[in-house]
Amino acid sequence: MDASAEEDLEMLRLNHRFAAAETASATRRRRRFRPAASWALLGCSLVLALSGRTSSSLSSQLAWAANSLPQLGLNPRLGAGRSLAKTSLWAGPRELSEVKAGDRFVGWLKHPVITKGNADNLVIEVGPGDNEGTWRMERQRGEAFEGPFKIERGDDGEVDFRDTDTVFKAVLNAAGAGTISGKVVQNGLTWGGSFEAKLEG
Repeated sequence: MDASAEEDLEMLRLNHRFAAAETASATRRRRRFRPAASWALLGCSLVLALSGRTSSSLSSQLAWAANSLPQLGLNPRLGAGRSLAKTSLWAGPRELSEVKAGDRFVGWLKHPVITKGNADNLVIEVGPGDNEGTWRMERQRGEAFEGPFKIERGDDGEVDFRDTDTVFKAVLNAAGAGTISGKVVQNGLTWGGSFEAKLEG
């Protein structure tokens, strides 16, 4: 091999090393930048979300940010395997697995006899024990009604609130998380009696 060919070969080797070094340097720069860019992206989405957006829009912003993080090299998983978009900070009402002392439900009822199927305000309070409480009907017209009840639990999330004459046959979460709803029975008669109430707090 003559001197000119050896020089050309050496130049090719140098060019190859230079290109490899440039690639490695660029990769290191991108890797250093990714976490900062990721947190900046997350911070911007939080600022936008907290500047007057609804909780639903906030969840969308967080979901968008979480989906973007893997593309920037950051794992969007937090803590014990929970994704950012599924944190409980903006969670909705909890699913009911039982009713217990201290629970207060507010909603409406159509009593088959007292209101003749017209809707009125309803408050159901459990306590002082887990198997007792008080229900109150706040009528738009006429006197309010209040009475004690005992709780009888069935299968598949069914709960009866029962006084001497009236039974609220409730199903947990049937109208959404944190709700009780079902039929209102008066001395065995339904006549369109129904109710729905949501856990407060």
